[in-house]
Amino acid sequence: MRKITRSYRIRAYPNGPQRRFRDRWFGAYRWLWNTALEIRTEAYRHRGLTLTGPEEILVQVLAEEARSGRYNRACVEQATLH
Repeated sequence: MRKITRSYRIRAYPNGPQRRFRDRWFGAYRWLWNTALEIRTEAYRHRGLTLTGPEEILVQVLAEEARSGRYNRACVEQATLH
């Protein structure tokens, strides 16, 4: 049996508030990635630890950032789920 794969190309034209929300959301993801990478790098450099999953320190840092209001709390929480 042959499998047919289709693809769709979709363009979005967000308005001002949607664009700001999208930018904050991507900013939260970028911050999360960079923070996790920094924590992993420091843990390996100083202690020889290999961190592959969510660690307690990462959860603490994320909670502090979400409370500080620097990023939308919902964006940070969503970023941690994926």
